[in-house]
Amino acid sequence: AGGTPPTTANLPSVITDLRQNPRWRDLAQRVVSDPPSLPRMLASLRPQYPQLLQALTENLPGFVQMCRDEVGAGAGAGAGGAFPAMMPGGGGMPGMDSPQ
Repeated sequence: AGGTPPTTANLPSVITDLRQNPRWRDLAQRVVSDPPSLPRMLASLRPQYPQLLQALTENLPGFVQMCRDEVGAGAGAGAGGAFPAMMPGGGGMPGMDSPQ
């Protein structure tokens, strides 16, 4: 049945290993703040990282959740620039984009 939030618990190591990359936080921020750029980012992986591309394609909801977890872990205070632009008229109020 649907309705359960995506989990990062069962992601393959080829995805979870991205957390060790020095640019991981930048990537996570980009995925969360600019979702339409994700298909372009994935397409750019094809030549050099076909296994990673396949794993991301098969586990996209979990990968996006992993990015949200990273950004949510400390972005509220320091990264105010990305969120107001994402929500027209919303003023970047925290919690507006994650109903619970």
